[in-house]
Amino acid sequence: MALLQLFVFHGCIEVIDFDTERDGGSIVIDGSVTEGTGPFAIRLRETASTDRITYPVSGALITLFDDAGNSGAYQESADDPGRYILPSGVMTGIPGRAYHVEIEMPNGRIYQSEPETMPRLAGVQDSIYFEFGFKDFLNDIGNPVTKPIVNAYINAAIDQQPGEDLFFKWDVEEVYLLSPTDFPDPFGSIPPPCFVYEYPSGQDFQLFDGRESRSAAVQGLRVATQIVGFNFTEKHYFSVYQIGMTEKAFDYWSKIRQTVANVGTIFDTPPAPVQGNVFNPSDPDETVLGYFGVEARDTIRAYVLPSDLHVTVLKECEYRPWVNDYPDRCLDCLSVPNSTHKRPDFF
Repeated sequence: MALLQLFVFHGCIEVIDFDTERDGGSIVIDGSVTEGTGPFAIRLRETASTDRITYPVSGALITLFDDAGNSGAYQESADDPGRYILPSGVMTGIPGRAYHVEIEMPNGRIYQSEPETMPRLAGVQDSIYFEFGFKDFLNDIGNPVTKPIVNAYINAAIDQQPGEDLFFKWDVEEVYLLSPTDFPDPFGSIPPPCFVYEYPSGQDFQLFDGRESRSAAVQGLRVATQIVGFNFTEKHYFSVYQIGMTEKAFDYWSKIRQTVANVGTIFDTPPAPVQGNVFNPSDPDETVLGYFGVEARDTIRAYVLPSDLHVTVLKECEYRPWVNDYPDRCLDCLSVPNSTHKRPDFF
């Protein structure tokens, strides 16, 4: 497969593998507010005291504030503990206005994010496209195996005005259709399909630093690589989010990159875990992990169909009279992690 080059005029883009697991009992915040009416989401977790995992925190009270005196309360998701949603229309994200959140934990502890001013939308993604090929991996016993892959690339235009510094991060979310086996029945009923969400392995993301650039164009930026398996037996969407952020947010993610490069994850020591923009007013020295972003976003989506692939994927869930044994996901598609019967608006 041909290798694509990334061309950036006087800018810098780097790929980062972000690991969010550490033992220690620290609060982990992951959320943002963007331009528009929402909805906006925050995920609240706490690191375990012994294991390198995090646990969702339920029962918190979270409120978003802006510098015009407006506020809105988040609601915890009924089917996703630790995920809090500010419903659409409660607050509006407006470039040039400052926002922060306040979090009251179930035990009464209070956390706040530092106010940040929302940047303008200064970058637009022109297109997303795919290339198909093969890549070597190591299996569980250390032997190399070759697997088919899909690479997703984007082109983007960045409009940076004189005297203005722009900062971007690219995130990818994937969702694919998974239809369970439709066994014949006298009523002709068809089981509902699932929509399964996936994220690039290792939470890969990319950064752009425009402090040394007045204008830039990004061409052929690889934003995701996905192994082809049963997740491509039906329509598979890639959503690419180009995120304009503040300088402080960019510096935070740059420190994450440096820490990962030095020690493998942001939670290994030394050096100390990277402090975000969330703090405990009663104990400013407490380490709080994660970041609450105030962002401008541009979203682009495209999908891959089985007919687009360079390989044939076995449709294991397709009903065949001579087959008696189907994978669990074919009998209950909700058994697949991050699956739901709720169809995304864009699907």
